[in-house]
Amino acid sequence: MTDQHQQKKHGVRDNMPSTDLPPRDFWNEMYSQRERMWSGKANATLEAELTKLEPGTVLDLGCGEGGDVFWLAQHGWRATGIDISDVAVARARENAAALGLSEDEANFVCADLTTWESEATFDVVVSSFLQSPVELFREQILADALKRVKPGGRLIVLSHAGLPPWAEVDPDFHRFPNPVQEAEYLAPEESGDTVIFAGAVEREVEGPDGQKGTIPDGLIVVEKALL
Repeated sequence: MTDQHQQKKHGVRDNMPSTDLPPRDFWNEMYSQRERMWSGKANATLEAELTKLEPGTVLDLGCGEGGDVFWLAQHGWRATGIDISDVAVARARENAAALGLSEDEANFVCADLTTWESEATFDVVVSSFLQSPVELFREQILADALKRVKPGGRLIVLSHAGLPPWAEVDPDFHRFPNPVQEAEYLAPEESGDTVIFAGAVEREVEGPDGQKGTIPDGLIVVEKALL
């Protein structure tokens, strides 16, 4: 589950599996419908945030086919990606091998983030567009993710905050998280964690017919308190 501009014009919604399916089955069907779901490029906002930091260990929540993980690994990070879809993870592993990335550089785990058990902690945890038309316990997942951040490390959360000008808005389908409210939930004052940023940032996008425009991304950056 990565950068999901799901528009009727692209045919994604027309061919969407039933939202009554369990999440793993839904996403396996989604990924099985095409050889590649996403562009494979890291989001520009995410790149900008991560280039401010010294490379270390990083966990990518809902990594999909691994585009962000590949960028991270190629820029010195020891990256782990996790996704609920067996199809996406298998594809990510194949692509990592094709890029010559070792498992130490780009590791992938297939698991449900609501039940995943691991003792691992990371310098940075990123969540890029962890939004879904099927059941997703987003607040729980992000709260658990912050627990996996090492003291002094960061949680970086990107979400869709709107659509480009040419996209048709469906209020029953497009639901945008509020980054300020989510940041208050994730890092209340008594936690000792610091909200570095919570708000919207604009990025340039290009439409299916070459249209130019901007789209808002919700961005949250939380720094974990030192012990």
